[in-house]
Amino acid sequence: MSENRSVLLLAESDLTAGEPLPWPLFDAGGAPLMQAGASLDAEEIAFLFARFAPARRADGDAPQAAPQAGEVPDGAAPSEAAPAAPRLSLPADAMLGLRRRAGSTRQMSRFRVLGVHPAGPLFVRPLQPRAVDLTPGEAIEAMAIGRSAVYWFTAFVEAVAFEPAPYLILSAPGKLKRVRERRDTRVAVRLAARYVLSSARGTGLVLDVSPSGLSIAVDRELGKAGESLRVMLPVAASDGAVEALTLTGSLRGLTHQPEAEPAWLHHVALDAMAEAEITRLKAALFDWSLSA
Repeated sequence: MSENRSVLLLAESDLTAGEPLPWPLFDAGGAPLMQAGASLDAEEIAFLFARFAPARRADGDAPQAAPQAGEVPDGAAPSEAAPAAPRLSLPADAMLGLRRRAGSTRQMSRFRVLGVHPAGPLFVRPLQPRAVDLTPGEAIEAMAIGRSAVYWFTAFVEAVAFEPAPYLILSAPGKLKRVRERRDTRVAVRLAARYVLSSARGTGLVLDVSPSGLSIAVDRELGKAGESLRVMLPVAASDGAVEALTLTGSLRGLTHQPEAEPAWLHHVALDAMAEAEITRLKAALFDWSLSA
């Protein structure tokens, strides 16, 4: 095991086949791999280490207890001078991407909504607490995913706090725009995902996901068109851990790519989902698009 900033890189010998994971697994870059408590067999462990750099959080970097979504942190008081502005319609734990308006980088940092003040300011927490380097007064731009649209807006950092866990207070959104959203935007990803089809089960590599389908590569042909397949995608939980997002669908096609590894790419059309599952999937898609 070796240290890499706020995560500890793992060796295959750090994982024991058949035993529940004592902590969630991440890729070295921060992408979730497997939830705590999952039991991996030897084949799954080899699969992960052949394609990713599995890691766990350093002992001192376990997520602190943060205020619950929808609650304003105790003692937090946004500026009384904050102007009234249109309020965003955001679900609890909505995902946001933030970046400075001035600067050379265009990459966004990922945050989640904690709450919205009646006057308009937003309380948001970073998904990577140690990455917070914004200061009060800085101008930012943000993209946020709502239940039916993606929004773009500008704001100022009003305050930065670190207790009980890191969070920012942003001014009321300005220049609010509703970004035209394709209903079936496909996001390129690289996720280790468990699958179940009849009696076959294992771990594959998901290469793209949309609200209506996904593609998963495995080392063999799983079935024929029309057969039902269940896929468990690793997603970031609201507390910074990892949880499984289970999607069910039907096989729609198969592509054999001898030069690829795994070589059998299965195309899956997702079944209808409840509103809660749709919201979780859209939030995950937004998160993955920021990481792309």
